[in-house]
Amino acid sequence: MIKRLITIATFVSLTLALYPQGGAATPATKAQVNSIFESCLVDPPQTVSPSAMTSLCACYAAGLMATMSAEDLSLLTSSAASPEGQKLRNKILTEIYAPCAAEIIYETIEQSCLEDTDVQSLNDTYNTADICACSAQQADTWFKTRNQSLMTDILEKQTQSTHPLKALLSHQLLVSTVKSNIVACTAEFQ
Repeated sequence: MIKRLITIATFVSLTLALYPQGGAATPATKAQVNSIFESCLVDPPQTVSPSAMTSLCACYAAGLMATMSAEDLSLLTSSAASPEGQKLRNKILTEIYAPCAAEIIYETIEQSCLEDTDVQSLNDTYNTADICACSAQQADTWFKTRNQSLMTDILEKQTQSTHPLKALLSHQLLVSTVKSNIVACTAEFQ
């Protein structure tokens, strides 16, 4: 717990030093950023490690700190259901959260692959660690160029609030890409 608090305090201090806010807007407060960081950590997908989730949330909070004012963040938390709040939320998820998710996609896809029962059934014939690393690398490259368009697609079709990372990881295009990668990587390691 102390290590986590030190990590958060260091993160917030570095963010404030590295991403100063300009203009007349009030800079986001430490309390706002800490709140966003903590809420980001809640209910992560099971396939995402705690360290990857911490990295994602730190990136997300830093991005918000660098680009949003205290007023923007207040609008986001107090009026998320309003059209203005929803528009801001969608912009933040597309322009800040999705690129941050791209930074942890390799680890997450690789771990999911290693835990996949269909892939595990190949253990006697193939080195599944190599297959999963290959698949994760290909998915990582693919996702880095498509994360924002995937998030936009999710937000346009979304009828209820869901964890943004869960929505990204379960997006049909990503799921089918990963499955295709596994097949291609299995053939590569024959």
